[in-house]
Amino acid sequence: MHPLKRTLFGRLLSLSSLEILADVNGLTLIRGKAVQQLEWHRVSAPLQLDSGLLFTSISIAADSVEQRHFWLSKPQSGAWLTAANALWLSARAPLLTQQAATLTASLRLGYMPSSRWQQLTKDAAQMRAMWPDSLSCGDLPQRYHSDFNIIQQLSEANPATLRALRQHSVETECQRYRALFDSIESNPLTEKQRIACVTNNDHNLVIAGAGSGKTSTLIGRVAYLLKSGQAQADEVLVLAYGKQAADELSQRLRQRLGQQALAVTCTTFHALGLAIIRQTCDSPPRSSALAGDDKLRQTFVSDQISNRLKQVEFKRAVVKVLESDPSLHPTAKVLPLYRQLKSRGLDLNARFLFWQQQGAVKRLLGLLTDLLLEFKSHRARLGSVQQRELSLLTPLLIPLLEAYNRQLRLNNEIDYIDMIDHAQRAVRSGRFPCRWRHLLVDEFQDISRPRAMLLRSLSRDARSLFAVGDDWQSIYRFSGSDVSLMTGFSDFFGPTSTTLLDKTFRFDDQLNRLASAFISKNPAQLPKTMTTHKLSATPSLTLVTDRQPLTELVAAIASRAKPGQTVYFLARFKFQLPDAQTLDALAKQFPQLSFSSDSVHASKGKQAGIVVLLIPAGERHGFPPERRSHPAKEAMLSEAESYPHAEERRLFYVALTRACDHLYLVTDPDNPGPFVSELRALQEDAPKTPPN
Repeated sequence: MHPLKRTLFGRLLSLSSLEILADVNGLTLIRGKAVQQLEWHRVSAPLQLDSGLLFTSISIAADSVEQRHFWLSKPQSGAWLTAANALWLSARAPLLTQQAATLTASLRLGYMPSSRWQQLTKDAAQMRAMWPDSLSCGDLPQRYHSDFNIIQQLSEANPATLRALRQHSVETECQRYRALFDSIESNPLTEKQRIACVTNNDHNLVIAGAGSGKTSTLIGRVAYLLKSGQAQADEVLVLAYGKQAADELSQRLRQRLGQQALAVTCTTFHALGLAIIRQTCDSPPRSSALAGDDKLRQTFVSDQISNRLKQVEFKRAVVKVLESDPSLHPTAKVLPLYRQLKSRGLDLNARFLFWQQQGAVKRLLGLLTDLLLEFKSHRARLGSVQQRELSLLTPLLIPLLEAYNRQLRLNNEIDYIDMIDHAQRAVRSGRFPCRWRHLLVDEFQDISRPRAMLLRSLSRDARSLFAVGDDWQSIYRFSGSDVSLMTGFSDFFGPTSTTLLDKTFRFDDQLNRLASAFISKNPAQLPKTMTTHKLSATPSLTLVTDRQPLTELVAAIASRAKPGQTVYFLARFKFQLPDAQTLDALAKQFPQLSFSSDSVHASKGKQAGIVVLLIPAGERHGFPPERRSHPAKEAMLSEAESYPHAEERRLFYVALTRACDHLYLVTDPDNPGPFVSELRALQEDAPKTPPN
């Protein structure tokens, strides 16, 4: 191969000659007596020519430096470049095998999480950039075709490629651990449950419809992580909403997994927060009784208010609230009377005494007690609209909160809010390194924003977050939960794999059709189509008039019920339920049945063969109830949904889906309320053809 030489004109201008030779070993640059050797492995990119009118320049990228040589012969440069780059490609082709091996090793690590995919495609793109854009398999020996294809395909970062990789991994793992999933619970896990267990993205959301086996899925997930060697037991953290749920999960894990389950951490968010704080504090605090006892907190608030009423400005702020908040007035007639008396010249003390005699001061103390912890939790995140709603109460809440926090500090105590907030700061700052590599969360639809922030901080050092919940059953906004954290899961945590458990084993197709049609009217919820294991030719919902004595209804139930079945009474409010004496009388009259009762909120996570839902007439305590939270409390909760009665609709759905065999809905036929009216219309539209 002839060398590429500098032209005569170029030698005269540059006062030097230049020859560039190319062979199988690399390039040789000869400038007079100076010789430079550049082996092909040092040349990181194909040689590039830039042709002018009379001459050509060449660029050589070697040793991280670009060399440019000018005044080269134009006629011979094109052919020389083609031949030289062919030599470069032939010498560098084995690098394709090394690059492909690096990428393949990452592909063989199992399920492809988004973080690894992002790094893999970035690496592949950098590898592909080391080769000419025009390079194809036709330019390479046959043995390098598959290597080049791997680099080329991954560098394109095609979502279809990612889906195919994940699908292959899921199918492989489900088959490999088939025996585990067949035996880990009393019944084999369903296909969707198995898919959820082996889906191993950085963030995983399992949408588990009512009765679809979410607990079995959590147990299966832990078992899979341990059996596959992806985690040791002490690297797994399972978080539950309450202590009872955490204890039940822990017990189920021990029953299914034996001794190794003892090292799995099953706890609540608050217990976790307290443990983190105690590990990161020089003087570990105690849990405050004041925070957990409403009566103690009301006494504290009452004492604080009594002491501060000696201050004129504080008393004036109290009276302003008493005047302005109609929820504190016993009747609507009180305010006109007060204004009449005030116009006659009542001084500040007399005005306060007036409201005290009306019981408004006592109601204000209850309101402040109720708002104190909410104000502490949300004060830093209140927007301008929320602050306006609280403007009258803020002069009272700020000194109360300062006194409350001061008492906690003096006693070296923390409350439930501190447990989450301080723990989150300890994790985020690095003072508490997360030792758990796999995080599992039960009842995710009930999570609050502070808990979600703690979870997000923990997940940054973990390999996977696995959250199970059902936005259709999110019913605790009044205590701080935020359903948007589930409906917007990926926005908060990052790229997410979602699995839907859409088959219920609790109730039949008849009840499922009604309940699903009812709850699906809110378009802001995650869409899903539930199917059922049970099929029924007859309706499993019966509307009953509340004019019928309860004993008559139970007698009718007893005539059809199986011996030992439980009749489960539910109501929107606890005071609407049969009292203990009534339940005892029913148990004596119908000994073949068991009886229990709960508010609908308390029934979450429970089920019974027969459910009797009691809905009294009237709007104030009906379903949905007319009664709302105080505007100040409402301002501190998560943003209300635009769909009317969105959370009350979900609460009604929870009530509908507690029954395994039959649901009796007891209400006033003449004034059933909007939800029952909707349900009745859906029932009337039900298809008459029995299932096949």
